Amino acid sequence: IYGSAGQITANELDVDNIQIDANAVKSTNTNGNIQLSPNGTGFTELYGNTNAGAIRFNCEANSHGVTLKGPPHSASATYSLELPNADGTAGQLLKTDGNGKLAFTSSLPGVTASTAELNLLDGVTATTAELNYVDGVTSNIQTQLDNLSPSPTFTATADGAIANGDTLIVTSAGKLKAAGIDIVNVDPPVRNATAFDVDTGYAYPGGTASYAFDTTTNQTAIFFSEFQSGSRKSGVYMVAMDDGIGAAATLSKGSFNELVGGNQYIYQYEMLYDPDISKLVIFYRHPSSSRLYAVVGTVSGTSVTFATAVEMSTDSINYVRAAYDTTNNKYIVVYKRGSNLYGRVAS
Repeated sequence: IYGSAGQITANELDVDNIQIDANAVKSTNTNGNIQLSPNGTGFTELYGNTNAGAIRFNCEANSHGVTLKGPPHSASATYSLELPNADGTAGQLLKTDGNGKLAFTSSLPGVTASTAELNLLDGVTATTAELNYVDGVTSNIQTQLDNLSPSPTFTATADGAIANGDTLIVTSAGKLKAAGIDIVNVDPPVRNATAFDVDTGYAYPGGTASYAFDTTTNQTAIFFSEFQSGSRKSGVYMVAMDDGIGAAATLSKGSFNELVGGNQYIYQYEMLYDPDISKLVIFYRHPSSSRLYAVVGTVSGTSVTFATAVEMSTDSINYVRAAYDTTNNKYIVVYKRGSNLYGRVAS
C-alpha cells in the first residue's frame, strides 16, 4: 500500500467484509449485503458522464442486464418519484399524483382522449374491463351512441327530377340523381352486325329456323331446312360473331352439318342448348316416319357431330316444341298427335 497527499493506492483493499478491487465493490462474508447509508436527509447519488446517470440490474450470470437511466441534460429535469406503499394487485396500472407520489390503480380518473389519440392503439384488442381502466371512455361512447337518431336524415342537392321510390346515385359533383340507363353513354356503344346469307337455298315454305347459343364455344347454332334445285336438306350451321369493339361487328359461319340425308328435309323441329352437358339437343318430326325423334349434337370448332337419334313416339306427330328445365335438368317436349296435344319429359 502506498500513496501521497492523503491518497491510498493499492491493487486490492479489504475493509472488514468489504473488498474494493478495480471497479468492483464486493461483500466477502457469506450472502452479505452492501449498504449505502447517507446521513440525515442526504441521498445516494449516481453521477453521469457521457450519458445520464444509470444503474444496471444484471442477471445471476452477469451476461444480461436491465438499465435504468435518468433524463438527459437537455431535459433540465429535477424531480423525485416515490414508490407505492404496496405492490398492488394483478392487472393494475402505475400512476402519479403529479407531485412524485406513485401508486397502483385500476382507473385513471379525469383522462380525456381524442379520436386520434385512441387510434394510437390501432390493432389493440381490449375487453370491456380493460377499457374501463381509462375512466370515462365507456360512458362517453355510450352517451354518443344514445344520442344517435334511429332514423337519421341528411340534406343533398338533386341533379334532375327525383320521384318517390327512385334508386339514387351520387354524381361526381356530389349531387343525387335518379339511377337509370343513358343509352348515349353506353360503353361499348350498340352496333349492328353486317347481315349475310346463311345459306343460298330457300327455306322450307312456311318454316322457321331454330337457334340456340352455345356458351362453351360462344357460337350460335342455327337449325333449318331448305330446298334448292330439287335438293332438300336439314341441319345446323354454327355462326360466330366478332364483337368488333370500336367498329361494326361481323358474322362468320362454319360448314353445314346435315342431320338427315336421302334428299329429305325436316319441317317440324326444336333445338336447345343443354349447359349441363355442353351439347345441342334437337327434337324433330322424322321426315319419313313422321314420328318424334331426339338427337344430341356435339360441337367441335364450327362442326357438329350427331349421335344416334332416339325415337320418342311410335305415332305420327306434328308441331314440336321443347324447353329445358334447369332446376330438374330435364326436357319438356310438347307435340300434337291427331287433334290432341301431348307432352313428354326427357333427360
